[in-house]
Amino acid sequence: MRTGVDATTGQLLEGWSHVVQSLGKIVRTRVNTRTFYRHLGSNVPDLQDANANPRTLFELYVALAEAIEDETDGEPGFRLDTIEMVLGGRDGRFAFELAGDYFPRGHLGDFTLAENKHAIIPMSSARVAAVEVGA
Repeated sequence: MRTGVDATTGQLLEGWSHVVQSLGKIVRTRVNTRTFYRHLGSNVPDLQDANANPRTLFELYVALAEAIEDETDGEPGFRLDTIEMVLGGRDGRFAFELAGDYFPRGHLGDFTLAENKHAIIPMSSARVAAVEVGA
C-alpha cells in the first residue's frame, strides 16, 4: 500500500489520502520551483491572478489535466475523468473537483484494481478535502 507523511500534521497518510495530498501539491506548485523535481507542478499558479474570462478558465482546466496526467511527474495512482470548478468568485479563491479512477498500486505500475474516487482541491494552501464517491 502507498504511504506518506501528511504535510500539515506529520501523521502517516495511506492510500487515497496520500494521492489527494499529491494531487494538491502537483496542481499548486509552479513548474521549475522544486530543486530536485524541476518538472513537477503545473501552470495553474501562473493563471491564478488572471481575469476569469472563458479563455483563462479553459487554460486552467488544461493546466490541471496536463499536470495530473503527466507521464513523468503526474500522479500515477489517479486517472482523471472530469474536472469541475466548485468554488470561484471575486475574492480570488477557487477550488476544483477532480473525479476519476484511483489505482491503489498505480505507483508500482499495477493498474488492475481501480476505484472511482473524487477530491476537492482548493487552489490555496488550505487543507485539501478528500471526498469518496458513494461515501
